[in-house]
Amino acid sequence: PDKLQHMDEAHQKGGEEKFNKVQEAYEQLQKERGF
Repeated sequence: PDKLQHMDEAHQKGGEEKFNKVQEAYEQLQKERGF
């Protein structure tokens, strides 16, 4: 999301949502694999 600071609101929002999805998926993997 930090790379999108200079862009408009819509781009920032999209980037944030993508980032959050990746974050969630990563946490899910950690749980499943017992990290």
